[in-house]
Amino acid sequence: MTNDVTDEELIEAIKRPDRYYRITCGGYGGESVYAKISKEAYEYWNDKEKNQLEDYAMSGAEDYCEENTVPDNANFLFQAEDEYYRDWYEADGELEHCNGVNIGGAWIEIEEQDGEDWTSANLGEVANTSIEKIIEENALKYNVDEFDLDEHADEDGNNYVFYGMSIEKGSFFDGVVHLTNGEKFDIKKLSFSATDMPNGDVILDSISYAGEEIEHDYGDTNGKGYDAAVWNY
Repeated sequence: MTNDVTDEELIEAIKRPDRYYRITCGGYGGESVYAKISKEAYEYWNDKEKNQLEDYAMSGAEDYCEENTVPDNANFLFQAEDEYYRDWYEADGELEHCNGVNIGGAWIEIEEQDGEDWTSANLGEVANTSIEKIIEENALKYNVDEFDLDEHADEDGNNYVFYGMSIEKGSFFDGVVHLTNGEKFDIKKLSFSATDMPNGDVILDSISYAGEEIEHDYGDTNGKGYDAAVWNY
């Protein structure tokens, strides 16, 4: 029986030496920015309602300032030297900028295809589960780094920060693993890397197969809203 199975696998490997496995991951996540701001900007926006900061930073600082008076020292998205307003995701003083899915509640799907592109035929499903479950059930390597805002504090211990995020839902990771010589996909060769962010999200950074990082696109997401805050972290 064993020899029969081996022969079948050998014939299949000869017929189809190249194998393609598409990996997609999704859930809730988004693009986020953490940037240094002045004490004056922090104090001004910290005294405002949250929706006012969101209107200023996330909906368009220039439009907001046309209808509202914002002191120069609090107008942190305005570039005086060039006389233009930055978008929130280009905020001056940027400390961290990321875009990805929050691993908590995120899903992963692995499918075999007959080629690398989207028009390739689906040959079968390898896995369709949560990222946390596939890591736990297969004892996969999972590295989590921490983005520690405390490391950016001033000498006096203050750390004035703007945080902005576009909250998205959908697919954040789309990549293909190409195996040769008839090799089949082995889930235990997967590994994951993520970053623990100050807002509580653990954002997926990369997925590797057999030690090689998988090149990927960000897939397709739908906007669900914005979040913004100023902290003395």
